[in-house]
Order: sequence, then C-alpha cells, then structure tokens
Amino acid sequence: MLPFRLARLLRCPFDGRMLTGMMASEGTPRYGCTSAYSVEGHGKRYVSESKVIGWIMEEAARLRTPERVEMMTGHEDRLRALEERRERLVDAWEAGTLTRGDYLRRIANIDEEAASVEQERRIIDIPAIDWSSEPRAINRVLTAMWEYVELDHDLLPVRAEWRVPEWRMVS
Repeated sequence: MLPFRLARLLRCPFDGRMLTGMMASEGTPRYGCTSAYSVEGHGKRYVSESKVIGWIMEEAARLRTPERVEMMTGHEDRLRALEERRERLVDAWEAGTLTRGDYLRRIANIDEEAASVEQERRIIDIPAIDWSSEPRAINRVLTAMWEYVELDHDLLPVRAEWRVPEWRMVS
C-alpha cells in the first residue's frame, strides 16, 4: 500500500484513470492525474487531500454491515454450493455432455462469483476507521469499502462506488 489515505481510490473525470498520491511542495498530500499533460482538453490536474477528505469521511461513516457471524455462515454456504457446481461441471465435461467452450465459460462464471463472495468476506472484517491512524491503515479500510470515488470536473467527490452497495446507509 502506498502511504496515502486515498491511494487508488480517486478516479479522474477526464480520462478515467486513478489519481496518484504525491506530496505538494509544502509537504501536504495531494492527488494528481499522470496523463493530464498528454490528454488534450484535460481539466484540473491536482486536488489536495484537504479538499476531499471531509466528503470521504462523511461517506465512510455510512458503512453499515450485517452481523458478522450471520454473513460468514452465508458465505460458507455460497462457497460450498459453488464448489458443488464446479464438481458437476467437471463430471459433465468428463462425460462429454459439455463442449469445451461451455465448460470454460461456466467455470469462469463460477470463479467470478467465488471471487465476489471472497471480496464480501474481506469487507466484513472492515474495522472502524481511526482517522488519526497511519495513511496505509486508513487506505486499507477505504479500498475494502469502495472500488473508487468518482470526482467531478473540479476534482471534488460526487459518489463512491461501494463494493457492497447494500451496506451504504442512506440518510
């Protein structure tokens, strides 16, 4: 992890790339688009962490997860069912009742679903954010909660893409 609280989270509205954390000349964290100079018409290049952190903190406070024990049991059941599906596909492939293409497509779907379940399991263990913690610790929590944070043309946050949208408490 990089030593920036918002590393790999802020998405550039001009070209879709993730902004890179860097220190401004005065020693404060900021985030910038590395392709800003090469993309014609690219707008604002940098945003200081201090301009976005208030919104980030408010959005992070919306996290509401279900009970951990209930979720872990559900994940184990889902992974077991996926493994059973995988075994049936292997049997069908070996018996010659599936084409290679169908077999590979279905296995890929199972792998994708299993990865999603594993991601949800990782999210369940999200600790409460201590904003005075080291930047890497904060970044680990934020990247477990969100895929990215969408910015507007002024490089201000407008929306976070939650890994599990149902866990975002709506006020």
